[in-house]
Amino acid sequence: MFNLTRYYSIASLVCIIIAAAVLGMFYRHESVNSLIKMAEDRNAALTRVFGNALWPHFSPLLKQPADRKMINPASPQIASLRRQVVALMKDTATAKVKVYNMDGLTVFSTEAKQIGESKADNAGFLSAALGEQAFELTHRNQFSAFDREIESRDLLSSYIPFVPEDSKQIEGVVELYSDITPFLAEVKRTQWLVVLVVVGVLSLLYSLLYLVVRRANLIIKEQEAKLASSLARIEEDNQLLDQRVNERTLELQELNRTLQGEIAERERAEEGLRLSAKVFENTVEGVIITDAETKILAVNRAFSQVTGYGIEDVLNLTPQILKSGRHEPEFYEDMWKSLKQSGQWVGEIWNKRKTGEIYPERLTIGVVRDTTGEVGHYVGVFSDISDVKRTQERLDFLAHHDLLTCLPNRLLFNQRLKQSLALAQRNNRQLAVVFIDLDHFKNVNDTLGHDLGDELLKRVAEELSEHVRTSDTLARIGGDEFILLLDEIEAPRYAGAIAEKFLELLSHSMMISGYEIVISASIGVSFYPSDGQDAATLVKNADTAMYYAKTHGRNSSHFYAPAMSEYARERVHLEALLRRSIERNELLLHYQPQVDIRTGKLLGAEALVRWNSPELGIVMPVRFIPVAEDIGFISALGEWVLRTACHQVKEWDESGFVLPTISVNLSMKQLEHGDIISTVFSILEETGLSAERLEMEVTESTVMDNERVLRVLEGLRALGIQLAVDDFGTGYSSLSYLSRLPIQKLKIDRSFISNVTNDSSREAIVRAIIALANALNLQTIAEGIETESEAKFLRQEGCQQAQGYLFSRPLPPDQVLARWLDV
Repeated sequence: MFNLTRYYSIASLVCIIIAAAVLGMFYRHESVNSLIKMAEDRNAALTRVFGNALWPHFSPLLKQPADRKMINPASPQIASLRRQVVALMKDTATAKVKVYNMDGLTVFSTEAKQIGESKADNAGFLSAALGEQAFELTHRNQFSAFDREIESRDLLSSYIPFVPEDSKQIEGVVELYSDITPFLAEVKRTQWLVVLVVVGVLSLLYSLLYLVVRRANLIIKEQEAKLASSLARIEEDNQLLDQRVNERTLELQELNRTLQGEIAERERAEEGLRLSAKVFENTVEGVIITDAETKILAVNRAFSQVTGYGIEDVLNLTPQILKSGRHEPEFYEDMWKSLKQSGQWVGEIWNKRKTGEIYPERLTIGVVRDTTGEVGHYVGVFSDISDVKRTQERLDFLAHHDLLTCLPNRLLFNQRLKQSLALAQRNNRQLAVVFIDLDHFKNVNDTLGHDLGDELLKRVAEELSEHVRTSDTLARIGGDEFILLLDEIEAPRYAGAIAEKFLELLSHSMMISGYEIVISASIGVSFYPSDGQDAATLVKNADTAMYYAKTHGRNSSHFYAPAMSEYARERVHLEALLRRSIERNELLLHYQPQVDIRTGKLLGAEALVRWNSPELGIVMPVRFIPVAEDIGFISALGEWVLRTACHQVKEWDESGFVLPTISVNLSMKQLEHGDIISTVFSILEETGLSAERLEMEVTESTVMDNERVLRVLEGLRALGIQLAVDDFGTGYSSLSYLSRLPIQKLKIDRSFISNVTNDSSREAIVRAIIALANALNLQTIAEGIETESEAKFLRQEGCQQAQGYLFSRPLPPDQVLARWLDV
């Protein structure tokens, strides 16, 4: 049975002891802290007195070199200082005085044997050297005071920085030892007195409460008797209550099962929310969520990384905080119109980071509606496309400029010529086209190498560029051919003067890589409006005049004249011979192998046409292909090449040599005119070659932004034919359009591969093309590989296939068979 009196007595006694101990310890703690604070203040005051009285005598010691060997503790100066210090500190609680210089060396102590000791690593000294006072309370069994040994003493040591009144810099540190033993003894006596008083007061209180508790205990016993008589009635009530509890328990169990189902459903919903939150926070695209009034409610980590704004910066603001100022109001009006009509807007936009930097982003905005169909939120998802824009700008530059000389290329030149023609026609002004071709440049390449030839072309471009107006356009349109647009000339003699100036510049010898090279040029000039009304005619007539100059001794310039028929007759003769080349069996194919760049395994070959004319000899494609395109012969020529190549592959199959893929070039004329799809299908049917083994190459400039060509390519791909973009990087590519093309391979142009390991810009371009191909899930093949270093670089960057002289030159069919049959 619970005994209230006994438990009260034990509990009260324990509480009295604890209270007395706690109050005594609390009093001691507070008293000691107060005592130490008083001692600290006293020591600080003594230090100021000490410094004001004696510091000038210590300054010479502090300025001595930090070498303990240089200090003599027995010197008269030290002895005199000690006597003064002892006299000054007499009748105070100070037991010892020490002075340190700023290197921690003890330069003075009332205990002579401590002079010269180093306290550089002492925490108290380090704090004082930094301007902070430091104190430490210790108990010493034995301690050397000024004039005697003292035992069992409590000492307070103080480290105090000293700053002279005439200086703001700490010159030294003073350490004072104060004897606070009497004060601590007094605190101890007072502590015991507090404990006794507390015990007495609590004992009196205990006695009074004991009487109350005893009376309460008697009352409890009386109630126990009454309680026993009520237990019988309670037992009956309990039985009735148990019955009701059981009934209620069944109801609660049913309710619990229902609740468990609801909890499980809620947990699934919460898991979905947690997953959504994780996706929201960790997606690489920036996400911004606003309410119906476009006030920002939430952003993710990627938003902050791209814009520099955290959620605390943009909360309850609108996305206008990102507005760059580059777009007209109509741009945003169209955006809102699209959101209202379709509930979505997708496009590119310029925005501004927190730093003020303007950057491009690809943005998708979606409308989120509530159950009533009203707009509840807007969600924007975006990605920073700065790198893509820079790549596009670089590719755009490459599409319009010559990689070697950085001059405008043929495409950009034609654009500017067409613009200038429109202005000249409107303003009734003249302009001139100057066609420049270097004489015997092939000899430089053949004798000194392509690298030196490239350096020569760059030097020529620099020399010519320095002597043209900013309004004129100098371009390199291929090989050693340059072309100049002279805009708004007043008289033909100005163009003649420019041509003569160019001849003079190019007639001088040039030092290229230690070689003295002497070159000349042939120049032709045509004028608008007398020599042509359109860009093609002007360029053609300037080219005709240049060939006239070249065939009449070179190193000269000529204006175009209709009487210049030599070039025209040669062209007509070449056209006539070319038209009969198929029926006379003058055409032949060479095949250049395409290999796996890592293993060297043969993957295919490119069919390259050659013309073996009885009159002209071997004619390379660069000469007769443009003529074939101009006269409409290219379709017949292309069909012959395709049929011959397919037959050749089947012949190799019968001889035991299986070529995995044959690659054939398609021209723009073939894609735009005639039914190329039906032609290819009939040739495959005729030869029995499977479509998967045929690859057709189209140039980058041919396929870009041409919906008709896109439909033709889709038809060829539907046959199962593989498609590749040739000369990639030399034309103008729209990345969005490129992603629509049904192609499987990008062919990196030789101009980027040549000397790629020594040109950082070419390296960057090749890396960008390979990365672009990987992003579009396309294969890459590099053409024109001539050195192992070029092949090694391409392997490291992830290029898959290779073609070039390093692996094999273009070979006739019998040499291909001999070279690869047993490989």
